[in-house]
Parts: sequence; C-alpha cells; structure tokens
Amino acid sequence: MNFIVFLSATIWQCISAQGDVTFTDRPCPGNEQSSNAEQAPLILLAPLSSHAMQRVAEIDRLAEQRQQASKRKRVQAHRSKIKSETARRQGCEQTLVQLRKLRARKRKGYSLAEASDLAQKETELRQLRRQLCY
Repeated sequence: MNFIVFLSATIWQCISAQGDVTFTDRPCPGNEQSSNAEQAPLILLAPLSSHAMQRVAEIDRLAEQRQQASKRKRVQAHRSKIKSETARRQGCEQTLVQLRKLRARKRKGYSLAEASDLAQKETELRQLRRQLCY
C-alpha cells in the first residue's frame, strides 16, 4: 500500500556577525540574528512496493533506450549528410572533368553532325554543374 504524508516545517534564516546568511530547521544559535523565514511543506513518501519498483526500473530502461535510439538517429543523419556531401563533391569533380574534355574536343574540331550532340551534352553538363557545384 502506497501513501504520501505531507508535513510542515519552519525554516529559520540566520545572519552571522560577518553577514553570512544560512537557512536551518532550528532557531539560530548564540548571538546570530534570526528570523522565521516561512513555513515550507515537506513531503514524505512511503516505501514503494516491489511491483512499483519494477515499474520504475522499466520506465528508466525505456527512457534510456529512447535516448540511445535518438543518439543513433542523429549519428546516422550526420553520417548520411557527410556521405551525401562527399558524393556531391565527387559528382561535381566528374562533371567538371567531362566539361573540360568536351571543350577540348570542340577545340580540336568536329563535324556538323556532331555539333548538335556536343551542344546538347554541354548544356546537360552545365546544368549538372549548377546542381552539384554551387
């Protein structure tokens, strides 16, 4: 059977000759100045049953599991972000290399039949560069 007991206690504020302030549950000793600060409620809990203790332990365990799961998710999201950023950088570098090769090919010269294919490829690479490199 669980129950809660509410009690009340008087709190004393004590001021020493040096000006130090302390709070106590008894009147101030000796020549210290004292004042009755306030009535403060005290709560006393009866011992918990073994079933209640098991339930508290289960709640603690579940809270710990949630914290660990949350931490794992944050770590995975961070790793995913790093992988994504790395893949983006690599894609950007590959796109720039392809653009350089395409421009070198155009400088060497090309046939009229290749002109539209090269122009289309260059447009695609420029769009890809905008997406990955900026």
